[in-house]
Amino acid sequence: MTSTARTDVASNENGGPSRTSARHRPTQPRRRPPRNARGVAASFLGLAALLAAAPAAAHWTPTTFQVGGYLSLAPHGGVRDVRRLLLANGAGLDWIIAQDQRNVRGVRGYDVAGFRTLLDSLRQAPDFHLRAILRDEPLGALDAPHLFEYAHDVPARTWVAERLSPANGLDPGPSALGWDVWDEPLDGPTMRRAVATARELDAQPSAAGGLAFTNLCGIEAFSGANNPRASAFGVNAAGDPERAYRAYLDAFLAPFDSTAAPAPLVSFDEYPFQYERGDLRGWFGALRIVREAAAAHGRGGQAVPFWTIVQLSPYASGQPPCGELNSADTTYRADFGFAETRWQVWTAVAYGAKGIGYWLLGEGRNRCEIWGPGLWSGADADTSAASGRYSQVRALDAELHTLGPVLMKCDPVGVVHADSLGWPFLTPELASNPSRASRMVAGFGVADSEAMAGELRDRASGARYVLVVNKSRTGPRTFTVRFAEAPTAVWRVNRASGHESPAAISGSSLRVVDLPPGTGELYRVVLPAQ
Repeated sequence: MTSTARTDVASNENGGPSRTSARHRPTQPRRRPPRNARGVAASFLGLAALLAAAPAAAHWTPTTFQVGGYLSLAPHGGVRDVRRLLLANGAGLDWIIAQDQRNVRGVRGYDVAGFRTLLDSLRQAPDFHLRAILRDEPLGALDAPHLFEYAHDVPARTWVAERLSPANGLDPGPSALGWDVWDEPLDGPTMRRAVATARELDAQPSAAGGLAFTNLCGIEAFSGANNPRASAFGVNAAGDPERAYRAYLDAFLAPFDSTAAPAPLVSFDEYPFQYERGDLRGWFGALRIVREAAAAHGRGGQAVPFWTIVQLSPYASGQPPCGELNSADTTYRADFGFAETRWQVWTAVAYGAKGIGYWLLGEGRNRCEIWGPGLWSGADADTSAASGRYSQVRALDAELHTLGPVLMKCDPVGVVHADSLGWPFLTPELASNPSRASRMVAGFGVADSEAMAGELRDRASGARYVLVVNKSRTGPRTFTVRFAEAPTAVWRVNRASGHESPAAISGSSLRVVDLPPGTGELYRVVLPAQ
């Protein structure tokens, strides 16, 4: 494993910076002041001018299933940024975190006023609904890529008040979902600063209703027998990534236990299919531990909502020591396709995720890595053209939004896996484990090793749901789901329409036929006791 030492990042013509796991995260580049006649600059502060949002509330609370992603503004700006924003909006995204990265030739993007003018024109379209999680990458800052990173000796209240000054262009606006506070805090002091900033944002009247967004690491950041991070959050958990990860999540969530409201959100990234050398298999462990931590730190019987950042763009890496990569080095992992993205999304939803973020929407590179097409492709083209993944993302987002009203009113109970298939951390959730959290599903058919089912419960009505997911990434599968108690009725919730239709049951069994790879099917289950 490599360290998390930061390295400068450069974007390509149409792409953005690399986003890696915590072990390979580079930094943002040194910023330069704007120089051209249009006031071109290196920040996306102007994304506050995207589009109208719901009326502000005292504490940010999600009401709809949120789908978003990370995009890079074009180095030359202009019409290409319009195309990218329209593509993201057209694919059904609700939010973006944009990164304006100068490339190695020093090409620059917009200033605040210029970008706001451009986005104001997009607001006129009634179907333009995209909102921004604001990121300010300060001019001249080598190692301060996020909105509220500040020196240890600056009080959070002072810094937040200064950053939210209208003069900085970061004051709340109707099109801003919130602010990107921090990405992957990985030591105690950094975590404390991130939490203090998020708490201060939540308490600021001028920030009412905005999301203080912090994205955390996945469990892979704590793997390895001699990983120093395993002891960075108050426990000596060397060689025990689950215990270390629980301490890490508690370091973020527990400080909110004494505040008027819990943490607004838990978000984390984990990319199991990133590397050519094989899968990173902490995925299900991270989902389970995040789900449990979010429930433990909720209020009034409602868990803290959680989002998962998933991999959309294919990835290629250079051999160490990393030198400059070029097009000849671009050999992506052969078995990474949209099935892997869809697999991440539906398995996360089965665990209770209330939102999804895609990394990366466009193309990007740094000195060691290349990220391929996401929603658009064409590293050196004069336009940002929709990639082959565009229609697939759009269809998946439509399904998530269709099922969103049901998903948002439900809390996760637990997940049942037919078989671990070699993935660690799954012992507590195997159908063979009598102590598992979910008891509604007793098991699966004899040959259904790739089946999993997430149990969800409507927190108001008590209605029971099960989301059956095909863990195969290569082809459709037919599963038999066996319930512990024979249902009186089972209703399939159509992913395309949201309408319910009766599903055939035989005694205590439900047969799910030809479920596509990496896809989930939602059912409402009526039990005799109901």
